[in-house]
Amino acid sequence: MDRSKYAKELRQHFTCKGVISRKTAAEALVFINANREKLIELFPKHYTRQLRTKKIDTPKLAITVLKGILNFYNMKIISTRTLKWNRKLKKQSSTYIYHVIGEHKNVSADI
Repeated sequence: MDRSKYAKELRQHFTCKGVISRKTAAEALVFINANREKLIELFPKHYTRQLRTKKIDTPKLAITVLKGILNFYNMKIISTRTLKWNRKLKKQSSTYIYHVIGEHKNVSADI
């Protein structure tokens, strides 16, 4: 099967120098929506739950799809949140950054 090819290509759409941000996840939405049926067909039902039930239209849902597919390969995504004070709005804003933990020989992105 070519499921590892799709998993590797999906990860390459997300990663930018080893770090995944919501901006890069938004760019990966095009790939996810274009290959939605193929990803559902290739991966078990448990790992493609979000693809089957919801329309993937936000970066947060795109990261959830990536998390499910990487979970198939026993890989994890760790998120970190950084807070930054916005002087104009006088409140904090948060930025989320995601890191992929674990490597698999078929899914490792050559970056």
